[in-house]
Amino acid sequence: MILSRIYFVLLLFLVSGCGTKVPEPILKHNGEPNSYKAKFIKADDTFSKSIRATGENTTKKSAKEDSKKAAIWFVLFSGNDPLIKTIDEKKRFKKFAKEFYLNSNKYILDQSEILTQVRDGNNILIDIEYKVNTKLLKDDLVEKEVIKNSVNAIELFGMPTVGLYMANSVNQNVAQVNISLEHISQLLTNIYSNKIYKNYKGNKVVNNLLKLQNINDPLMASAISHGDDIYITSEVTKKEIEGKPKQFRIKLSAFYAATFKEIASISATSKIDTDNKVKSDKEHIIQAATIAIKKLEPIINKKWREDILIGKKYRVLLITDTKFKKSIDLEFYKTTKEICDTKRVFSSQTTFDHIMTCKNIRNSTDLLLELQQVYFDDGKLTRVSDNGSTLILQLKKTDKAKIIIK
Repeated sequence: MILSRIYFVLLLFLVSGCGTKVPEPILKHNGEPNSYKAKFIKADDTFSKSIRATGENTTKKSAKEDSKKAAIWFVLFSGNDPLIKTIDEKKRFKKFAKEFYLNSNKYILDQSEILTQVRDGNNILIDIEYKVNTKLLKDDLVEKEVIKNSVNAIELFGMPTVGLYMANSVNQNVAQVNISLEHISQLLTNIYSNKIYKNYKGNKVVNNLLKLQNINDPLMASAISHGDDIYITSEVTKKEIEGKPKQFRIKLSAFYAATFKEIASISATSKIDTDNKVKSDKEHIIQAATIAIKKLEPIINKKWREDILIGKKYRVLLITDTKFKKSIDLEFYKTTKEICDTKRVFSSQTTFDHIMTCKNIRNSTDLLLELQQVYFDDGKLTRVSDNGSTLILQLKKTDKAKIIIK
């Protein structure tokens, strides 16, 4: 009797479905993510982006897979610069959607551990950060004729080169500034090609040009000469008030080297020491520098991406023999206008200074080649120096004073 009752209870339990049962994973027919939740973290380089994505499904494994799909979906359709933009492109993608989403691993370069995991009813929500290969994703979309193969500005120009300098101000402690610059350089290494310049050293031509313009600025001369796209200056100040713990303040300012237009200026102060932890001067400087550059870098990144849509800026200096005088000024100006948007900054009898904004010329060497193509040998341009965003040219002395333009 007792045994039969036990069998009856077990049978009732199974029939009623009260046993623990994991719901089947949710899979959409076109392979799309369930969550559609992701956000942009940063552009790691020209061809990849870091995306934090949320996966949603009934099991941990299926939620992780869904987060990958959400990351791919974000790069394809969301954010400030999605790969698929138009209605026609979206229609063409539908045919291949399942293929792209189910092969999401193909486009993942790297991923973090699970950042968060929570349960929402029958579903598990998981957050993971992914490094997505946007170039490969774009190439596959082009191959399948979902989108056209257009080169965007960031692919053409890449990320800017950055020069790091001590601010041109009085009462600077050189050793303290160098600590800040070395730390900033390390923090920027994976984002921008950068170099520390511990001395202001300008090219002879640049120095003479600035003197003609009554400009006595060694930092400006150095920045033009080295030709980095952007330069950052660091100013370190020690704050010591009697009866209060010491602090260090760092001011970082970023400029375009070709134009000296300020991009942004950020200040940060190290945290006050506690009874449990007393920091050295170096630790204070590193802390303040970290805070400052983490505020400044996203501004530089955003500004660079916006401005290169108009074109990359170059400082172009032309030196000539005295016999040419100003007869070549308008001729050269007209020629450069055919290639780039040109603004003349300064001209003298033998020296001419220009800022050129070029849409499809990625470096100063390519710009030189473009300019050389419009001159015959009688007035051939030669390179004195091409360094990043700075190009110094010389018009060779000939029997003819006129530049001959094709």
